[in-house]
Amino acid sequence: MYGKTHTALAYTAPGSDLVYDEGSPAALSGLLARLLDANPHAVVLLAHVHRSDPLDDAMTAAFEQRGLRIRAAPRTGGDEHASDITIISVQRA
Repeated sequence: MYGKTHTALAYTAPGSDLVYDEGSPAALSGLLARLLDANPHAVVLLAHVHRSDPLDDAMTAAFEQRGLRIRAAPRTGGDEHASDITIISVQRA
């Protein structure tokens, strides 16, 4: 009980099929940017299923335009795009 006390709160907002078509990345990046504006040190974790290279590229571009940095979690083995789920962290850049 000496020194500073820190309270950590974790918030969970489950979602499914968040990036599935050409309009999804812009909508999701806007929402996450607003949430992260409220707490710039927060980290959002997304479970992402690869659907196509153009859609993944659009997601990366939309997130970058909103000042968001995305990184894939480290993993062992290679990607199996058709069946793999990649965990992505999203933070303010």
